[in-house]
Amino acid sequence: MPGSRPDFHRMDILSGLSRCAAAAPHGPLMNRPPAAPAATRLDIGIIPGEGIGPELTGHCRHLLELLAARHQWDLSFAECGPVGLEARKNLGADLPDTAAGFVADVLGRGGAVLAGAGGGRFVFDLRRRFRLDWKLNPIRRLRGAGTHPCPFDILILRDNREGLYQGMEEAFEDTEGPGVRHAFTTRLATTRALAHRAARLAASRRGHLTIVAKESGIPGPSRLWRQAGEEAAAAHGVTLEVLEVDFAAYQLVRCPEAFDVITVPNAFGDILADLGGLLMGSRGNTFGASFNPDGLGVFQTNHGAAYDLAGRGTANPAGQILATALMLRSAFGQHRAADALEHAVQEAWCAGCRTADMLPAAPRPCSTGDFVRKVAEFLEDSRA
Repeated sequence: MPGSRPDFHRMDILSGLSRCAAAAPHGPLMNRPPAAPAATRLDIGIIPGEGIGPELTGHCRHLLELLAARHQWDLSFAECGPVGLEARKNLGADLPDTAAGFVADVLGRGGAVLAGAGGGRFVFDLRRRFRLDWKLNPIRRLRGAGTHPCPFDILILRDNREGLYQGMEEAFEDTEGPGVRHAFTTRLATTRALAHRAARLAASRRGHLTIVAKESGIPGPSRLWRQAGEEAAAAHGVTLEVLEVDFAAYQLVRCPEAFDVITVPNAFGDILADLGGLLMGSRGNTFGASFNPDGLGVFQTNHGAAYDLAGRGTANPAGQILATALMLRSAFGQHRAADALEHAVQEAWCAGCRTADMLPAAPRPCSTGDFVRKVAEFLEDSRA
């Protein structure tokens, strides 16, 4: 429905995502734009996904309903049919026309999409179909999670539009047998646009931009990333570091506090974001969002469908909950509610309620449902 989203969402989405490194350690995961009106009508499309996806998105819907009752939101949900491997088996595509039509309707109304995990090419086809050109992955030390001794606060901006994941494959056979050629595109215009977004964000934070490429292995695309980074850093007055992806991975684990904003091709960003899960206590705690040029987004975890955990009640819901908080903040301007949700997750961890995948390990790991109930308790106790 037109008008359901506050005006700032038509602006640069990064204006709502920057945060100061000097902020209190118990503050929000993302700061707010200074004068963003909050939407009171929240139009949310849910893609339950497969594997653990339906369970986790169902819990998030429950938490949203609790918040809606407190804040008197006009909350509207719609749910999508199958995607991923289930859709491939029954409908012939990982992103079938029914799911694509659903997403088109939600984004066309100015709503937001909360996506559970889906297998196969689902997320890559979704990004291509709807021009979700870039993805944001916050990597931050969270209270009660992880074992790294120093605070860290990193934003990874990764390309969704081009690169390895959006390449073209061609099967062939020669005298040595069958093979596959995989070709992908890197455009200076694409890398330049993302580098400028990242540099603007770095300028509002600690003023440091890192470009991650592989100049020794793929020199041509890497030169374009370096050029885009140098131009953007000069334009926005930030420092620039260009790292080879293998060394960047090493440094991210060794001293994450040295990083501020990272911008990176899609495959490299995917790997670095998952390494961030080790720092954040579990891959199950990681989350992010992919945005189109109008700032409309799909909010999701970084982890997969974990088919082996489906129905067991042991999956970690924290990443899906934190993705929901990011949606509340950046899609609807509901900053107090997003803060409360993030705070409740961290309070639950600090109270010793941690699923089996978490570091530090809990003496008695809790179930998915127990964790969500604990989060709900802290939400009820909060003033937001």
